[in-house]
Order: sequence, then structure tokens, then C-alpha cells
Amino acid sequence: MTSLCANDQSTVSFQRKWVYEFLIVGFKEPLSIETLQCWKDMLYTSNLSVFAEGNTHLNTFFTKLKIENVSEVVEKENNEFFRIFNVFNEKGEILAPPWESVYVTKDQTMFGETVFQLRDKLHQFGLRFINEKEEPEDHIAIQLEFMLFLLQYTEKAFDERQKDDFMRGIYNQYWLLSNHLMQWIKPFTKDIYSYSTSDFYKGIATLLLDFIYEEFEYIKSFKEVLENG
Repeated sequence: MTSLCANDQSTVSFQRKWVYEFLIVGFKEPLSIETLQCWKDMLYTSNLSVFAEGNTHLNTFFTKLKIENVSEVVEKENNEFFRIFNVFNEKGEILAPPWESVYVTKDQTMFGETVFQLRDKLHQFGLRFINEKEEPEDHIAIQLEFMLFLLQYTEKAFDERQKDDFMRGIYNQYWLLSNHLMQWIKPFTKDIYSYSTSDFYKGIATLLLDFIYEEFEYIKSFKEVLENG
């Protein structure tokens, strides 16, 4: 189906899934003490620190996590999560709203057209947000979870030699990246970097921006290979 061998495809998919999973944990909800303890243990036994390569803020966060009390870290990071993503300031604004609609609609409100586009696409794959109609589906964590689903969908089709499903997976990854994530990820991460005082959240903002741009170029080139060959 492609010029990539199965081993290459498997390795790339594993690396991509690892980054998506890390970002989802960071953006979906406040960090739990179990997650931070797991990360702390992993810093001594695995390559979790690969996320910090070239990322000053994540490197600082992981360095501090090694020596600080986990309970104190989780309290500090949880307070920051709510401060920048959930709590309205004195101007009635959320510092770094994690919803696409806020960045791409003229009135900067939630539940814009992007929500319904994403809802429809989720339905096409038999997926439904558990809080549909109560919370917008264009939240950054939901978009990242959908990308992870599409990656796994595409990988399964590749392994089973299902060409149509494989093409569907690639084209929908491109759709989600080009029509959504690439449309708002830059101002969103800029807001995090501007307003957050946390090395963790500044660090994952940097990782998110760099990774999504890399993802777009990767899937774009993959799509072109398929179309040309």
C-alpha cells in the first residue's frame, strides 16, 4: 500500500502514540498524584525524559519532580490547571481556553461550528463524546484523543491490509490536523506560554506546538505518497 515497510510503520506509530498519550494526560484533567508518582518512577527506569529533549521547561519540571514531594507538586500543578484552563479572571475571561471555537469564531465563544464538525466526524466513526451537548467536542484533549483513535484505526487497517480503511484513516488524520488543530494550536499554546507560571504547562505547550506541526507535515507527505503512487 505504501513505500514504508511494516517495521518502519510500526515504529513511527508507536512513537506518535506515545506522544499523544502524554499530551492527553497533560491537557485532559488536572494531574493526579498517581500519574506524577508514575512519572517520577519512570524517570529512573525509562526514556520518559525524551519529551524534555530540547524543551527547557519540561526538563526543569522533570528535574524538580525527581527531588520534590509528589503531593506538593500535584497541588501546585492542579491549582495552575484550573487557573489557566477553567477559571474566569476579573475580565470574565479564561486565560488559555482549551476549546477551538474560542480562537476561530468571530465572537470568540464556545459551541461554534467547529464543535458540530467534530461531532459529526466522531459519529462517522461510531464515537460519541460522553458529555455531548453539555461540553464542546473541540476541547484540545478530545481532538488529541480523536487523533490517537485515528492513528490506531489506520495502524489496524495497515496490519490487516485493508486499503480502503487505511486510506480513510490517513485522510481523516489530515482533515483533523489541517482543518482543526493547525487552525488554533499556535494562539492556544501562546496563551499558555504567556500566562502560565508552571514549567510543566509551558513545557507541554511547547511540545504540543512542535509535535502538531511535525504531525501535519508527516501526514501531508504520507498523503501525497499515497496519491502519487
